[in-house]
Amino acid sequence: MKTLPLFFFVFFITNLTAQNGWFWQNPKPQGNDLISVFFITPNIGWVTGTAGTILWTSDGGLRWTIQQSNVNVTLRSIYFVNESIGWICGSYGTILKTKDGGVHWVIQQSGSNYSLQSIIFINESTGWSAGLGGTIIKTTDGGLTWTPQKTGTTEDIYSISFINENIGWAAGQIMIKTTDGGAHWIQQSAPGNVLSVQFKNENIGWAGTPSGLSRTENGGVNWLSQAQGLINSVYFSSLSIGWAVGNSELSPGLILRTTNGGIEWANQTVNYNLYSVHFADNNTGYAVGENGTIMKSTDGGITWNYQSSGKTDNLKSVFFVDQNTGFISGIASDNVQIGGRILKTTDGGSNWFVQYVGAPTYYLMSVKFLNRDTGWAAGYNGAIMKTTNGGSNWFSQTTGTTLNLYSIEFTDKNTGWCVGDLGTILKTTNGGLNWLTIPAGTYASLFSVDFTDENNGFIVGGGYNGAFYGLILKTTDGGQNWNSNISVTSSFLLTVNFLNQNTGWAAGYDGTIIKTTDAGNTWLHESSGINEFINSIIFVDQNNGWAAGSGGTIINSTDGGLTWSGQPVLTANELFGIYFTDKYNGWAVGDNGYIFRTSNGGITFEKDSKKIPDSFLLYQNYPNPFNPSTTIEYMLKEPAEISLEIFGLLGNRVGQYIIGFQSAGKHSYKYNAGNLSSGIYLFRLKAGKYSSVKKMILQK
Repeated sequence: MKTLPLFFFVFFITNLTAQNGWFWQNPKPQGNDLISVFFITPNIGWVTGTAGTILWTSDGGLRWTIQQSNVNVTLRSIYFVNESIGWICGSYGTILKTKDGGVHWVIQQSGSNYSLQSIIFINESTGWSAGLGGTIIKTTDGGLTWTPQKTGTTEDIYSISFINENIGWAAGQIMIKTTDGGAHWIQQSAPGNVLSVQFKNENIGWAGTPSGLSRTENGGVNWLSQAQGLINSVYFSSLSIGWAVGNSELSPGLILRTTNGGIEWANQTVNYNLYSVHFADNNTGYAVGENGTIMKSTDGGITWNYQSSGKTDNLKSVFFVDQNTGFISGIASDNVQIGGRILKTTDGGSNWFVQYVGAPTYYLMSVKFLNRDTGWAAGYNGAIMKTTNGGSNWFSQTTGTTLNLYSIEFTDKNTGWCVGDLGTILKTTNGGLNWLTIPAGTYASLFSVDFTDENNGFIVGGGYNGAFYGLILKTTDGGQNWNSNISVTSSFLLTVNFLNQNTGWAAGYDGTIIKTTDAGNTWLHESSGINEFINSIIFVDQNNGWAAGSGGTIINSTDGGLTWSGQPVLTANELFGIYFTDKYNGWAVGDNGYIFRTSNGGITFEKDSKKIPDSFLLYQNYPNPFNPSTTIEYMLKEPAEISLEIFGLLGNRVGQYIIGFQSAGKHSYKYNAGNLSSGIYLFRLKAGKYSSVKKMILQK
């Protein structure tokens, strides 16, 4: 395979269905881990993964479309009986069904709160799903009802295989077999902790384990080891031709192929751990894995081509000088180079170019540009880099410290500051030619710095003096002297953003957001409605602001931070940087190379419309999953009495709350699950004669 020179590597963008709100710019078509793949023909197939991810293609993967699952859980297994009808199972007992090829997915009530790991159907009516705690459930009506089966075990089950309506196997920490459709299960010997099992007839089957691949020729009574490696998935298209994927000690990813039933296996190594493999025929197949990896073969697995693209660096900071030109700093995490990474775009993020890879210890945590040409980046071991030609060349500046630096700020081409560990504050008045250490009066970690002009600035961080505390430093003389405030919050503060000398926000641990309108003399706590860490916050005017953090969280305020609303979550991975050039155009970045883009402020057309609805709108709760509190938003057409009911999946009501009479418009209610156990619940909001139901996930 031809390799492009590193400095000319482009994140090529594949075609993806346009969408409102936030959408993926890198990796492509998306970056969440992909856990299961199923193709009904060589061209038509689906892929599922973390954060409720469902992808669909009808042209062999040339274009991938994101389908809406309306859940934010890991979807672990997918199975289709034809081009229209299919099912997905996943965490918290989730089962989804489609009758139109995935255009619409409907939640089915599994009756289980255990994570379901595998699903299989032998026709449109009869199927099984298996999961943790020895769970096996069966349906004979296409999933309208699911009945638990008595497995005789509480051991976790990861994979299930049926050859007809009677004979099947389920395997994981135990292996069990049925000959009567699951009415009775008997234990068999297992080759280990089985991650994947497939039988082609009553006698011959294969099982993948963390130590290798095994075959049986007597229905699972005995197993013979055939290949080594951690095998996550095995698939045979015939008794002779099969494939297995996983990883090995020698490589992050492993693909095995046999044409003689496993007597001999050819192996290939790839750059990413693979979780699932499926072939539509003996020639055309697909493998999927971590960081959104999609691979395709058209020659029976002899050669494989990547259909996914993009870098998987850990991205920490993003800055745009206009709607087209932007920069990202972070940590290179590929197998070629490890060190500081700087990316650049000149087309709003449609394409990103690698500009700089620093020494292995130069992790770059912050980037700031004054214009398209002049900018700086700062990071670990006292690293500060500067460019004066738009990033074509970067050169190192002498800082006089080896401590880690987390944030850099410039107000003009000469005057700048940088902050980091142990109370480090650096200042330059000549564009970074010289950096001077300024006493901070603290040894706390300083995570973010922001100046409104050359004199007035703020720094936030956190420390420990018998108890954890958040720290705010303020200067009115360009940083020569700093006044500290450690009594505002007990949460570490990770990010600060000021609009002008008086108005600013700071945010950090446990969803903390505080605001000042008097130049930091007083700070008021704002209710973010989340418990996640907030790593980055930005306001573009007095009203419109966004914050991003752990769990893929993005929240938005349109009233200066008085209230915050969750925006659709595309990932469960952590986001570290968010930046907007105006109230519409923004970017968010995080681990595994994640770059998200919005051109409408991150809103979805239905949720964020200010138009009073015809009846009323109930929005999805956020965060979701949650522990123990979550916010439920809704919009009323007319004044009404409001009440909330919480139900288990079996229909048992576990909570009822009278909210009271409310006026027309948008409202929110903060729900606390209290002593409820982890699992999937339904919440029904009643507004006068109207009502609506949605699903939420409690994860303790």
